[in-house]
Amino acid sequence: MANECETCGAAMNPGLVACSYCETAYPNAPRGIDCPACGDDNRPHLVRCATCGASLMRSCVFCGGASSIALAACVTCGEAFEGAEERKTAPEQRIEQQQMIGLAQSGLSLLGQAARAPSARGSSARSFRILSRTP
Repeated sequence: MANECETCGAAMNPGLVACSYCETAYPNAPRGIDCPACGDDNRPHLVRCATCGASLMRSCVFCGGASSIALAACVTCGEAFEGAEERKTAPEQRIEQQQMIGLAQSGLSLLGQAARAPSARGSSARSFRILSRTP
C-alpha cells in the first residue's frame, strides 16, 4: 500500500522522510533533518518534528533570526552558527577588558598626582605623626 512502509508495513508519517520503526527511507523522499530529541528524519520544510513536536529551528545569536537546524548559517544575516557564541562574546570581552585597563590607568594617574602634590606630602606626613603618637 502507498500509505505503508515498504519494508515493515508501518503507517507512513507524511512529515518524515523515513520510517520511524525500521528507518527505511520513503520512496522519492528528500534528504531529511534529524530531530535532536527523537532522532527521526523529518522533511526539510518542517519547523517542528512530525513525531515528537520538538523544534527543528534555532535562533541566531547575532540577529535573533530563526533558521533550520540543518543549515550551517543564519538565513537572515548569513552568520555561521558554529562558533557564533564565541564570536559574539569576544568583542564584548575585549571592550570590557579595555575599560578595566582604562580605569586602572586613571586610578594610577590620580595616585601619582596626589603623591607629587606638595600639600599632600606634608599633610599625610603630619597625619602619620599624629596617628602614630600614643597617649
